[in-house]
Amino acid sequence: MTERTKVGDWRKISDLGSGAFGVVSLWKSDTTEDCIAVKRCKFLSPDSLSNRQRQRWCEEVKRMAQMDHPNIVHHKPLPNELKVALQKYNPTGLPLLSMEYCSLGNLRRHLHMPQNLCGLVETQLRKALMDIANGVTYLHTLGIAHRDIKPDNVVLQLSSESKDEVVYKLIDLGYAKELGDSMVSLVGTSHYLAPEIVKGERYGPQVDYWSMGVLAYELTTGTLPFLPEFSPIERFSKLAEKSDHDICAYISYSGAVVFSSEIRPECRAGGSLRHHLANWLKSALRFDAKRRGICSNEDSLGTLSHPKQVDEIQQKPFERLIQSVSKPVVKLFYANKMELYEYEIDNETLVGTIREWVSRDVKATKHEHVLLMLYNPKSDSVCLQLTEDQVPLLSVLLNNQNIHSMVVNVLALRTDVPLVQTTAPVAFPKIVREAMTSAKTFNLKYSRTLCSQTVYLVTVEKEMSDMYRSCWKWNIEHAVPQAVQQLQVAVKKLDGHTDKLVHRLECYNGLHSHSDMKSQYDRCQLEYYKQLVECVLRAQKLRHKLKQRVLTLKGWAGTLQQQVEQLTMTLQKYSLDDLYKEALSLPEKKDKLLPHVTRIISNFMKRKHGVVNNKELKKYSGAICKLHCHISDITEWLSEFEKYLNINTAALEAAEIQLRKSQHLSLKRSCSKNSLEQDLLALPCKYLLFENQELRYKVNDIINKGILAHKNHMESVKM
Repeated sequence: MTERTKVGDWRKISDLGSGAFGVVSLWKSDTTEDCIAVKRCKFLSPDSLSNRQRQRWCEEVKRMAQMDHPNIVHHKPLPNELKVALQKYNPTGLPLLSMEYCSLGNLRRHLHMPQNLCGLVETQLRKALMDIANGVTYLHTLGIAHRDIKPDNVVLQLSSESKDEVVYKLIDLGYAKELGDSMVSLVGTSHYLAPEIVKGERYGPQVDYWSMGVLAYELTTGTLPFLPEFSPIERFSKLAEKSDHDICAYISYSGAVVFSSEIRPECRAGGSLRHHLANWLKSALRFDAKRRGICSNEDSLGTLSHPKQVDEIQQKPFERLIQSVSKPVVKLFYANKMELYEYEIDNETLVGTIREWVSRDVKATKHEHVLLMLYNPKSDSVCLQLTEDQVPLLSVLLNNQNIHSMVVNVLALRTDVPLVQTTAPVAFPKIVREAMTSAKTFNLKYSRTLCSQTVYLVTVEKEMSDMYRSCWKWNIEHAVPQAVQQLQVAVKKLDGHTDKLVHRLECYNGLHSHSDMKSQYDRCQLEYYKQLVECVLRAQKLRHKLKQRVLTLKGWAGTLQQQVEQLTMTLQKYSLDDLYKEALSLPEKKDKLLPHVTRIISNFMKRKHGVVNNKELKKYSGAICKLHCHISDITEWLSEFEKYLNINTAALEAAEIQLRKSQHLSLKRSCSKNSLEQDLLALPCKYLLFENQELRYKVNDIINKGILAHKNHMESVKM
């Protein structure tokens, strides 16, 4: 009997996948465009399944209907019309399993993409591990072990809250088992099976720790951790030789089996995440189930006298994984030498602290010479320049929803040295280096490793090339104009400060000119006061020269901005986009793999060398550096000038206090004193200044109003 492909307004779109017992089909409503995934048993006769298999199928359908967690695929009720029609074409009579449709496919499909040959991008990796760990934790709290955690049983769905966010969900609970039951059956996929399952021993939730550890390593590196080339029997016998600290085993280029306690660096995960994951994997991938899941610093159970102590250490291993992948990091690209740095941060890490760390590592003499910019890899653009040093970096991200909060990409450049300098030496992966130096004798058995490591190398270099171009563009279009603008604001601020001080001097000048300075001390104070006046007036003249210099720098910055288009075209010549696309096609080359790898590596090295030696770029780089240095010098001068004004203000106040005391004493000796003079002398110096200034403003205001009224009156008379 042929299965129907149309039921009412529901149409069968396609078969999404097939497993050992079932097939999943996608149905879509023409009216609502709603989608639903339906899993049915693919056998044509009830006799094709054992009683145990039928029981397992029914248990999966029952469990799925009970699950309620964002990282477990949701059960979705079938419309009655569709349910009745599909049951007619269900020879086994087993219940149908209807689920939400996850449009992005399963994790295996994504791992097979060429760009993921060396593992998932770190942001995706963190999200995937966090979501899967949350899903398995939920099952364990219900007393259920999944027993078949693998990429095929993890599907991807777009988040309902954000179009750019992906949610990872566990599917296929056919092998799931309640932890209270006796579990000794051989279930799961061989690469992900825990040793106790292979040995046919009784097992518990620790089997999920092992499977999750294998999956975590595969998502991180793009390869399985333990000898995927071996048969299951050979692999298992070798696994028995690994120590508790070993997290992977592979065949070296010389043909020897090598155990390692570290994650290979040729992956998209940064050093910080690799370190934390390696520590977690050391506990998750222990051969002995009794020791599996225990914190890595607890190497022995011998010190634990009571089973409860074991449980306290062994509990919540997935929570430790979630903590490891949730630690935020700053991935920083230093443009002047095309180097990558990484820093772990927390909620209290200030922007200024990041600037200090970078200044230390790139050996910048002053923190002010280091520009920091938030970078969005998805749009290949700078979001904003980080200028507020006393603000926590993660709080800045709250206003930039497109920036990942766990992996913060930051661009850094020094303004006191040219942007075009020497670049850091390229760290060639071992297999790539072997292929480049010994192409004729290269063992093609390692072709897949060569492809993945070449993709990794070109991907990293392409990302650095993109960030380098963004640094150039931001520096000319935004950083230089902003620096000039800030300089103008600082000059304007000091203008007001200077004018206020000069005005104050003028207010007091008349008072001092009429003072009767008889004593030698009084005359000295007056002379000192006159010197202060000369200093301030001299500073006022310097201010005009400063303004002219700032205007010159503004014009210079404008000239540089006019060259952005030409500069962009020059930098585009050194883009690695075409080489990246070619690298992604390497798995298809097979017999011609080595010539293609050699050509890709040679071309990207030539382009990287060309950036550093391009005369046009060196010229621009020198001009920008010189402009930044001028701005920095003027900024420092303004800072010193402000201190100079503050010193003069303080000295003027001190001189006024002494002068006032002298006047007070001379008036006190005089017999002809009136009460008004005494009252005035009793007032504080600052109050007198304020009153004097206010009176002048009021007089000026009265005069201006009188002139305006007279002018209006005369115009009305003429009319």
